[in-house]
Amino acid sequence: MHEIVYICRDGTMNALLSNLVTAATLKDKYDVAVVFMQEAIAAIAEDRCEFSPLLKDYDSKIRKNADKSRIPTSVIGLIKMAKDRGVPLYACHAWTKLMEVELPEEIEVIELKEVAEMMAHARTVITL
Repeated sequence: MHEIVYICRDGTMNALLSNLVTAATLKDKYDVAVVFMQEAIAAIAEDRCEFSPLLKDYDSKIRKNADKSRIPTSVIGLIKMAKDRGVPLYACHAWTKLMEVELPEEIEVIELKEVAEMMAHARTVITL
């Protein structure tokens, strides 16, 4: 089981950025994983997402500054960055089945029971 589990449920670019970049940053010191649920699965399946309403006016600034920091701002780019850093990426099977979607090979689809057990055994569960 993982020490720290990030639950990414929102399908916004800010949620994906926050969860994946933070997990990738901590990977060197902690056993971290990211679990995608709900809207996040839809955003990944469609390979598109936007910033939340309050951040939309900052879109170009965020993307420009992320690019300067070599942080990807595409769904697939963020997934590949986290995976390249060694972060295990999971998606809830129940949600993928409800939506009838396919996800990139970097993401392992696991049963809801496994998601629940992962959260129950983690030292810390974070949702950003």
